[in-house]
Amino acid sequence: MTACRLPVPPSPMMPEMDRFTGAFVNQLEDHPADFRRRRIPAVQSPAGDTRVWLEKRRAEQQASLVPTPGPELNRTLTLLLAPNREYGTLTEKVAGLRLALYLEALSNMPT
Repeated sequence: MTACRLPVPPSPMMPEMDRFTGAFVNQLEDHPADFRRRRIPAVQSPAGDTRVWLEKRRAEQQASLVPTPGPELNRTLTLLLAPNREYGTLTEKVAGLRLALYLEALSNMPT
């Protein structure tokens, strides 16, 4: 059996993140090609130490977004599905099939 690598969660929100968000959130503009995205004009984008800090934070968050290993995903999904009122009324076979479907759908996603 091989050891599985669990993701390391990003550090919690800190005051400097709050200051950063406050400084740049009002400069965001709608992205013309994707209504879900926002952008900052290049002349107003972070530079210097702020940019270095921001890229470090992005790397930290990306490192935490790795797929959850199989056994841990199974445990996590069982914990998420078990409190559902309907889950206790399902037969063991149907509950197992539902869990298997979720496992397949989420196998490459961080949880």
